[in-house]
Amino acid sequence: MSYQEEEGDGINSKFNAGILQMNRIHELQRRLNMLNQNLFLFNNDYQCFNYELALRTNNSLFQEVSSKLKVAELKVGLTYKKFVENSMGRYPILEEKIKDGLGSTGKTIVQNKNFLRITEDCLFHYERLIRKFLESHKLNSPPEDESALF
Repeated sequence: MSYQEEEGDGINSKFNAGILQMNRIHELQRRLNMLNQNLFLFNNDYQCFNYELALRTNNSLFQEVSSKLKVAELKVGLTYKKFVENSMGRYPILEEKIKDGLGSTGKTIVQNKNFLRITEDCLFHYERLIRKFLESHKLNSPPEDESALF
């Protein structure tokens, strides 16, 4: 990650932040793959559902690649991000049903149609777009025809 180079009277350190960025991207993709196994699972560590963590993880991946994007790509990515976030607010997956008129809650109902809309129509496409950005800007694993060893 860093090395020392003698220059003039002293030693200067050079730092390669790209290695750390690749590690962050790898860890975010690993987390996203784990979350995608069960998007409806409640995550006790974060006190939210995996689909909510998937959105946060996708947003983090988007942030990692955003400095490499062309203006048009950045606009598309920001549009997707906003669309997914708005959709999650507009189509709640969990809905509390009121038991009586006094405001006491009865039970929580899963809105399957909204869950599928959010996960399949929104999160999936957002994730696919980000992975495309990572690949096109060489921040992902190299394609099969390229050597992983330099």
